[in-house]
Amino acid sequence: MAAFDLARRKLDLAVELGTTMLCVASSTAPDTINDHGRIAQDLCDLGDLGAERGVRISYEALSWATNVRDAPDAWSVVQRTDHTNVGLLLDSYHLYVRRNP
Repeated sequence: MAAFDLARRKLDLAVELGTTMLCVASSTAPDTINDHGRIAQDLCDLGDLGAERGVRISYEALSWATNVRDAPDAWSVVQRTDHTNVGLLLDSYHLYVRRNP
């Protein structure tokens, strides 16, 4: 899959740069599938790739994303991964711009 080939390159670059975390944001593409189970599985697979390289994966909900637009949705997806190498990234802009509690 092209997306995972790109992810491998990004993870390898993270290692070269000496960083230990890669941020992955929710998709803004209009044709994305609204399936949190599928998103969680993809993040889980990405978590495996990151763990092989010592890089953690953080998932961020973009307020303008197609499906996962707020922290509670993103947290739900992260929890579904059940992966110790995948976590939640909280960005104050995205937390407050949609005026969610």
